Amino acid sequence: IDLSAVDVMHGVIASLDGEWAFYWTQLLSPENFGAGKSVPEADYVAMPSKWSKTLLKGHVLPSSGYATYRLKIQPPPGEHLLALRLDEISSASRLWINGNLAFQSGMVGRDLTSEKKDASRRIVRFVSRGEPIELLLQVSNFHDWNGSVPSIRFGAAGTLDLDQARDLSLAVLLAGGMLVMCVYHLALYFMRRKELSFLYFSVYCLIRINYTVLQ
Repeated sequence: IDLSAVDVMHGVIASLDGEWAFYWTQLLSPENFGAGKSVPEADYVAMPSKWSKTLLKGHVLPSSGYATYRLKIQPPPGEHLLALRLDEISSASRLWINGNLAFQSGMVGRDLTSEKKDASRRIVRFVSRGEPIELLLQVSNFHDWNGSVPSIRFGAAGTLDLDQARDLSLAVLLAGGMLVMCVYHLALYFMRRKELSFLYFSVYCLIRINYTVLQ
């Protein structure tokens, strides 16, 4: 993907959406792509992706499994402190940037017992000097209902920090509003016990608060 024209100095954020090299049921590391190594032929899948909606060689992928994604980026020229914003990847992941381990969430595994779930979010920083960047992403999913890799955002580190802070502030604001509604309707239910709709709506708000914070 060519991102050489992205103006990172003026707060432009790009998404790494598009076709990535894809190695299903293989956990490949940078050593597998070294000189003289025989690397299996890659398939290509669109990112962001859900395995249960991915067609590979005429078959839809199962929701559980493991795979490796690979992408080469041409960054903007010059030296910049750049970053990738990774949201929750189901269920565990590990990322290398130019052969260096930059991020690990949980423990990637080949089955339920070897995998440790931790679909955390992270902003991964790195220095770019205008040379091509290679991303290698291992993903496994044996705990969530569906394996998925959300859109990965690319930009200046400071810009992505602000972008994440804005999203978090909005989530907290929405959660606070729903908490007020939850308490209000719960109080109404205690005053009018026959009105079960107040209780149902209060429980609904509580569920939405949990979902909003986790997202």
